[in-house]
Amino acid sequence: EKAIELGHQPMVSRDSLAEAQYCMGDLDQAYNSYHSLYTAGYRSFSACNNLANLAVKNGEKEFAAELLEAALGLGAFSTEVRERLTHNIRYLRSES
Repeated sequence: EKAIELGHQPMVSRDSLAEAQYCMGDLDQAYNSYHSLYTAGYRSFSACNNLANLAVKNGEKEFAAELLEAALGLGAFSTEVRERLTHNIRYLRSES
């Protein structure tokens, strides 16, 4: 309780752990960590994008498209990023 009172954000800490796993190449564990965050309702651009990349590697193209749509829904991106996300969503849906 004291940690939360002091501003500790457990979901953000779990996101940081998942990102570390991803960067270190522990892709199965990163997938599990990101997926757990996603199903718990946590959304950040990097979490959605990284989980989408891992989902594609696992052959889960429709789930990857859903994740990129969630990332797109977070808004506040440059036109280039929005266009890239939209392009990737269309591509994944055409491959599903």
